[in-house]
Amino acid sequence: MTNRSSDGRRQGGMRRLALAMAVAAALCPAPAQAQDDAADGEETVDDEISVPSLLGGSVANTDNEKAKVPLGHRFVDWLWEVPEVIDRPDARVLQRLRFVGRYHGQYAHVDSNQADTSEWDHRRMRLGLNIQFLKNFTMQTVWKIDGDEFKFDENNIDNHWIAWRRWDAFGIKVGQQKPLWSQEWSTSSNALITFERSLLINQLRPRHSLGIYASGEAGPWAYGAGWFQGEIGMSADSSEGDIVVVNLARDFGDWFHALDDARWRVDYLYNGDSGQITSGEFGHAFATSVSGKLGGGRLTGEVIYATGADGGDDAFGVTLTPSIDLVPDKLQLVFRYHYAHSGGDMLMLRDRYETASGAVGDGRGDRYHSLYGGLNWYLRGNKLKFMTGVEYADMNDPNDNGGNYNGWTILGGVRLSF
Repeated sequence: MTNRSSDGRRQGGMRRLALAMAVAAALCPAPAQAQDDAADGEETVDDEISVPSLLGGSVANTDNEKAKVPLGHRFVDWLWEVPEVIDRPDARVLQRLRFVGRYHGQYAHVDSNQADTSEWDHRRMRLGLNIQFLKNFTMQTVWKIDGDEFKFDENNIDNHWIAWRRWDAFGIKVGQQKPLWSQEWSTSSNALITFERSLLINQLRPRHSLGIYASGEAGPWAYGAGWFQGEIGMSADSSEGDIVVVNLARDFGDWFHALDDARWRVDYLYNGDSGQITSGEFGHAFATSVSGKLGGGRLTGEVIYATGADGGDDAFGVTLTPSIDLVPDKLQLVFRYHYAHSGGDMLMLRDRYETASGAVGDGRGDRYHSLYGGLNWYLRGNKLKFMTGVEYADMNDPNDNGGNYNGWTILGGVRLSF
C-alpha cells in the first residue's frame, strides 16, 4: 500500500471530487421544469435525490401532513419552518435553500454476563445546508457536530455531494455520500424504527465514501449502481480499495392489491480491500428483502450472504421486522429478530452497546441471536418521535476468546430532524 502525507491525501480527495462534479455538470442539458423527485420535507434528506424504492424504509411520505400532528404540538411548527430560508419552486436559478440537521439522543442500560453499564449517548448530531438550483441540480453538505474537537473542515464532513436529475429514468449523484446497499442500511437513520441496525448489517455496511452513484426507475422497477473510493479527510487505509454497489427493486403492489407499499429488492456489494467497509474480511455481499404493509401492520424480511475475502469464512444472516400501528400514525409497536452465522469467529459484537463496557475480549463469535421489542411515539412523523425498546442478544464463541455474550439492553430516546 502506498503511503502519502495527510495533506496529499486530502488534496487528492478534493481533486477527485472536483473532477467528478465537473463530469456531472457536463452531462446536464438545459434546465427543465421542476421535478417532484426531491420534494420538500422528505424523511430521508440525506439521500433525497435517489428514487424512493431504493431508500429503504417506507416509500410513503406522510411527514409533511400537518393534519397528522396532534393539536397540542402545533406550537413546534416553527422548528421546521425556520430552516426553510428560500422556497421558490418556480424560480429560474435558485429554487430552494434550507438548513438540514438531526439530533438523535438515547439512554442505554446494559445488563450482561460480561459487565453492566449505563449511559446517555448523543448518538447523532448533524447540521448542513441543502440547495436546489437550475431546476435539476441539488447540492448538500452536512457536518458531524458530535465530536469533541468539532471544526467545519473536511475531517468532519458527513456528506458532501452534488446531484442532477431531469428524468425519472436517470439521475446521478457525485461526491461523499452514503453507498446504498440492503434494505436496512439504505433506510435513513431518521426513519429507522429500531434504535440500532442489526449485527451483520453493521459489520458489512459501507461507510460514507467519495464516489458516483446513478439511479432511476421505469414503471414498477428501480435500479441503482455506484462506485466509491475513500473519503474526504480520511486516512490512507480508507482511501485505498474500491467499493461497488448495485441495486434492483420492484414494486409488486400490482400483484397483491391488498398490500400497500410492497417492495422486493436485491443488492450486491463488492469490497475491493477498502477501509470504508466496517469489516474488511468479506469480499462480496448479497442482500435480498421483501417488505409490505397490510392495514396498520408491516413486515420486512431480509436475507444476507457474504463471502470471506482471501479464502476466509462466509457469513449468513436473516432479519425479520414486523410492526403494527396501535394508534394510526402516532403509536407503533415494533419487533425484530436477527440471526447471523459464520463458519469461524467472523461475527463481531456491536459497539453499541454490547461492547460498551470494554469487557468482552475480542467480541467475536460464530453464531448470534437477538430479539428486539419497542414502542415508538410519533409527534411529527419521523421528524420528531420518541422511542423505547429492549433487546436481548446472545453470541456463541466456540474458541472462548471472550466473545461469549448474553445480555439485555434497555433503551429510550428521541429522534429529531429537519
